Amino acid sequence: MVAVVGGGNAGLEAVLDLLPYASKIYLMEYTDVLRGDPITQETIKKKDGKVTIMMMVETKKIVGDKFVTGLKYKDRKTGEEKTLDLQGVFVEIGSIPNTDFLAGMAELNKFGEIVVDHKTQKTSAPGIWAVGDVTDVLYKQNNISAGDAVKAVLNIYEEINKAGS
Repeated sequence: MVAVVGGGNAGLEAVLDLLPYASKIYLMEYTDVLRGDPITQETIKKKDGKVTIMMMVETKKIVGDKFVTGLKYKDRKTGEEKTLDLQGVFVEIGSIPNTDFLAGMAELNKFGEIVVDHKTQKTSAPGIWAVGDVTDVLYKQNNISAGDAVKAVLNIYEEINKAGS
């Protein structure tokens, strides 16, 4: 049994990824509404019995020593604190990219992510490349960020060699 904390697209996609592996999934949302896309919400809601959606809950503490054994949370409607026995917790609450310093310099999308050419990692601003979760990359994962960094460095090296010729 596992919990996914967060009802946005990241949380919903984590639930989908866990379906083949977890015997029970608790999707925990702080507010009274899931913010992820409606199609994914419907897919998850059809998994009755395997996925339990818990609204208006505040995660308080992950319990365990060397391994996760549970999660303490507060029911925001009643104020009651409860514990779920679990074997894993996936925190998928998303984040707001810290990209304000680029406003007006490089193109940002409606989420504040830096728009990049996914072949080279170039931004719309000459001489600026970007990688990681601040970009408009589809999947926000460390291994993808590392691969994107390699692409950026190779492209920068290529650009430097062109300029020096």
